[in-house]
Amino acid sequence: MSVTDAEDEGALDAALDLARGVLALESYEQPRPCHARLAERLRAQYEIDYRNVGACGVDEVVVGHARGYNAMMHRHIAAQHGAVVEATAREVGCLREG
Repeated sequence: MSVTDAEDEGALDAALDLARGVLALESYEQPRPCHARLAERLRAQYEIDYRNVGACGVDEVVVGHARGYNAMMHRHIAAQHGAVVEATAREVGCLREG
């Protein structure tokens, strides 16, 4: 599967989740302590699931899917709640600058 196909599949999966009323984001980073805090805050305050999808290994397909999925979700979340994901990530020390 190409990266473009993976991104398209991610966007489609996000559209299906949105149709089901599910808000979620995918992370493929190595989990850090702040990710647990971020997941807890997003769930409690905005009912957004924060999923680590790279636990078994990260390749360009995993990254592509997450990028496509997250792009669609970020647009929907921002329209519904504003820029809460970035603000929450910054508050819990999870936003990397640069």
